[in-house]
Amino acid sequence: MKNRWKEKIPVVCSSTPFEVCAYDKDNDVYVTMHTTPSESMALRIAKALKQLIEKGYLERLCNDGSREPYDWIVIYQGENVRAVI
Repeated sequence: MKNRWKEKIPVVCSSTPFEVCAYDKDNDVYVTMHTTPSESMALRIAKALKQLIEKGYLERLCNDGSREPYDWIVIYQGENVRAVI
């Protein structure tokens, strides 16, 4: 008997996700803020984080209790830099 029902196979995204990272140049530290499969979403998040950096709201808490501001946002896809904001 012929199978009338076809099983739907989910499509798996094989591309590498985008990582939105904040960078503290004084201490040479990258911190991943968000990971997303969408480049457009990564850009939107990066722009929002950059605005927070410019206003002084986004800081890194160091091991000694001090706070260091982030300097810029970098978007990576795997090991490749896609954008610096």
